Amino acid sequence: MTYPDSMRQFYYVVPRSEVVAWYLAQPVKRHHELVRGPCKLALDLDGGADFTAAQRDACVARLTALVGEEPVHLTADIPHKKVSSHVVFRGKLFARFVDQRAYVKRVLVPQLPPELRALVDTGIYTTDRTFRMWGSRKPGQPNPFVDRDGQRSAEASLVGSMLTVFHPLLSPRPISFVAAPVV
Repeated sequence: MTYPDSMRQFYYVVPRSEVVAWYLAQPVKRHHELVRGPCKLALDLDGGADFTAAQRDACVARLTALVGEEPVHLTADIPHKKVSSHVVFRGKLFARFVDQRAYVKRVLVPQLPPELRALVDTGIYTTDRTFRMWGSRKPGQPNPFVDRDGQRSAEASLVGSMLTVFHPLLSPRPISFVAAPVV
């Protein structure tokens, strides 16, 4: 299958410090991190017009209590249409992104109130998953992922929300995988 140039993606493999400097300098951000190897616990919360930001925040508060740490919480809501969040817990590590599936489905989601369980997208835990990065937006949408509380700097929000981790016992080299679609 061939794709038009507007749909082509380029993948960069570079040290994290270079990713951060390069990414923050980009005037238009439509980038994803390709998650491979050791990574932080991440949840994708999505709800249509039936869910409110208050319900999403209640879900994040309950997840925070269950995991036992404050997450980096990014939002890209479309008012009156959709609530959308990425919630990243920096202290909970997994060998691979796909390994989070059982933990999320069997441990976290069952402990949420029934009316909030549908917010957690459990279908994202696959191999070679891309996760939209802080500050990036989907093509044609005006809403980038931003820090929910607005308390962190751009660099702290970006680094805190990046999922791939380097640890000498878990990963042989400090590499971030970033997919940058051409638009």
